[in-house]
Amino acid sequence: MWAHYGSKHHGICLGFDVSDELAMQVSYEPERLRMDIDLTRPHAGLSRETIQRMLLTKFDAWRYENEYRVMAELKDQDANGLYYTDFSESLKLREVILGVRCKITQEEVASWVGDLGNPVEIRKARLAFKKFEVVEQHNQPVMLAGKEAL
Repeated sequence: MWAHYGSKHHGICLGFDVSDELAMQVSYEPERLRMDIDLTRPHAGLSRETIQRMLLTKFDAWRYENEYRVMAELKDQDANGLYYTDFSESLKLREVILGVRCKITQEEVASWVGDLGNPVEIRKARLAFKKFEVVEQHNQPVMLAGKEAL
């Protein structure tokens, strides 16, 4: 998934502990969903349930991802027009994995993470030597950030 979503290994991956109530499993289907869309109506005339089903459906070929998604309300934009959801007991940041080509250091991430009240593991990824996989860079130790890491 790094090559697809991590800006060709330049990005980062955030790992969360998510409550069961928030985590929604993606459905993998052999064909596209079909529905009637009316662009003259709010939300194209689609119900909240239909929109959610659309957001939780991917083509069957992506099944190997075994993906779960969390959705949040888009409200309270920041000055740059971006939206954020606060961490909570239901959504805890637990790890940050730096991509193979990521230029950000573990120390930089540790300073950004600050104190969330729980430890956050920061690790570096690399390409596997003998397989088509992304694995942990073992010669670069895992760094812990957060209150319990001190």
